[in-house]
Amino acid sequence: MEICQQIQSNQTTVGKVASEYGIARPIVSRWIAEYLRYGNEAFSGKLITFKTSDFPIW
Repeated sequence: MEICQQIQSNQTTVGKVASEYGIARPIVSRWIAEYLRYGNEAFSGKLITFKTSDFPIW
């Protein structure tokens, strides 16, 4: 959640996070989309189903 908040407040970028953690940019974009859609429940461990089209590309 903290990473998503940092990106949303322009403290960092998707590219920087992806590079720092060694993960693909689309994964980080998906985190942000889930956070924007579900807020604090996004990473609660509960199963949430969604469509791929729900996630914008940042």
